Amino acid sequence: MAQPFDPWETLAELVDAGTVVFEQAEIDGGELGFIERYKTHWRIVIDDRLTAREKRCVLAHELMHLSRSRVMEPWCPSQLEEVEELRVEMETAGQLVPPRELLMWATQTLATGGGVTLEAIEDRFDVTHDVALAALSIATSPWVSGYGLLRALGENLPLAPIPPTALSYAVTDHTFGALGRAAFTAVDPS
Repeated sequence: MAQPFDPWETLAELVDAGTVVFEQAEIDGGELGFIERYKTHWRIVIDDRLTAREKRCVLAHELMHLSRSRVMEPWCPSQLEEVEELRVEMETAGQLVPPRELLMWATQTLATGGGVTLEAIEDRFDVTHDVALAALSIATSPWVSGYGLLRALGENLPLAPIPPTALSYAVTDHTFGALGRAAFTAVDPS
C-alpha cells in the first residue's frame, strides 16, 4: 500500500518554501477554512475549534484548491465557484481515501465477515463523514467499479460490477451489507 497523503507534511513543505502562510483561528460565518492571496504568498486559515480529523480534511481541501491553481476570487461567478468546490471536494476525497485502497480494504473486510460502513471508512482512513461519503461515491461509481477500476489500474482480477440498486443502497443506507458483498466478489469472466 502506498504511503497515505499527509496534508500536514505538504503544508510544512510549502511553509518552509515560503509559498504559504498558515493560521489557525476562530472563523465566523460557518466556514471551516479558506485560502486567499496574502501579500506575495498564499494564506490558509483553518478554524481552531475543529477536531484533529476535521482539520486534516479541511487542510487537504484548501491544499487541493492551491494545487489546482483555482483559488476563487470574490469577483468569480457563483456557479463557477460551486462547480470548483464540488471538484475540489471529490478530488480531496480521492486523495485522502484512494479508491483502490478503499476497494482493497473493503474486499478484505467483507471477506473476513466484517462490515463496511461509513463510520468504518472514517476510522480506517481518518476522514470526516462527508469525505468518507464522497470517497464511497467515487469508489462505487460505474467508471471506477468492476472492470473500469481494474483496467484503469492495469490489473487482471475481474470483479463483478456493482448494480445500480446496490449503489443507491450502499450510499443511502451508509453500509455495503450483503449487496456490497456481491459488488466485491471475484467472478469468472468466461
